[in-house]
Amino acid sequence: MDITLKELGGRSYRDEWYVVVIGAPSVGKTSSVIQYTQNHFLEDKMDAFDHHEDPIRKVTTLYVPPKQTEVIGWISMFDYNSENTLHNFRSAQQEYLARSSGIMLMYSVTSRRSFDAIESLRQSVLQVRDPGYIPPVFSLVGNKCDDTNARQVSEEEGKELADVLQCPFFECSAKTRTNIEDAFKGLAIQIQKARDEGPHIPP
Repeated sequence: MDITLKELGGRSYRDEWYVVVIGAPSVGKTSSVIQYTQNHFLEDKMDAFDHHEDPIRKVTTLYVPPKQTEVIGWISMFDYNSENTLHNFRSAQQEYLARSSGIMLMYSVTSRRSFDAIESLRQSVLQVRDPGYIPPVFSLVGNKCDDTNARQVSEEEGKELADVLQCPFFECSAKTRTNIEDAFKGLAIQIQKARDEGPHIPP
């Protein structure tokens, strides 16, 4: 849903950038993006395939002092298999990774394997980046925190990994919408701060 830009002291701006949500299959990437952009949960896993190919548009308003910015964000979702490399991705996917402003590294708290793949995933993303740009803004997100009985990764482990990666950390649930807004807006604010501080963040 588009949010109307509110003037704030005459210092309002518009911006546009790309975000990629990437992680192992079935960690809830598409469900999280649909929950954030369309405010509903995909009950049928097959529905996720209808949304998985093309970027999803989301317009939001960020206030990062001293200015307010209306951001047009394009969000893509990619699967990652730690047994392969990102060079096996289609060229269009590599292009999104190469020019994205932000990367959301997502795992499921119910899957130790998806969590263990995160550091390798981050390195693979950096390998396809244009060396002329500074690294993208990363965030680490543990999805499915509502499924307490199936949890395999503790919240503390997620925080510790985020400290190692030096990026924001969120646990969320696409099913209940817990922290979904915070996770996406938190990454968006970090992107906007980085873009304000340096000229080399890609659009």
